[in-house]
Amino acid sequence: ASEADLLLIELGTGCGNITASIALRSTRIKVLASDISRAAVAVAQRNINAYGLGDRVSLFCGDLFAPFQAAGFQGNVDFVVCNPPYIPTSSLNKLPSDIIDRQPRIALDGGPYGITIFRRLITDSLLMLKPSGMLFFEIGERQEKLAVRLIEQTGGYADIGYFKSDGIIRALRATNKDDGK
Repeated sequence: ASEADLLLIELGTGCGNITASIALRSTRIKVLASDISRAAVAVAQRNINAYGLGDRVSLFCGDLFAPFQAAGFQGNVDFVVCNPPYIPTSSLNKLPSDIIDRQPRIALDGGPYGITIFRRLITDSLLMLKPSGMLFFEIGERQEKLAVRLIEQTGGYADIGYFKSDGIIRALRATNKDDGK
């Protein structure tokens, strides 16, 4: 097999379903995935092994970009993907029990406004992404204005795109400025 020529990081991989889907879709992509939960990383590893993706997927345990910074990936990443916790803390108890009982609270709790992790994700992605590298992340309903403001405040992104589901903005894309920083 030829060497993968695109590098993607998925933060908060959980069971590894997004990482596995991406790796199954393209042999050109090497995926580095992490989760803060050791238990989640163990489940993800079983799933990656079940699909025979161990040659193109590497799993790490740690907080956001910490394991990748330690491994020296700064400025070398083509894509960052994240489905962060985005549910406001006060709304967690209103969720249906089939959602709240199946996932650890840390995977859902986005802090008081649901955007606590967004600032770190947006800012720290700039350190990891190549020029023209792209950040993709899911957001909660009606969080796009706050998320876009955070992206714009960094001054490091060239453009912002939206992804809608049923007419509602549910994910954002931002491209690292191609200025060689």
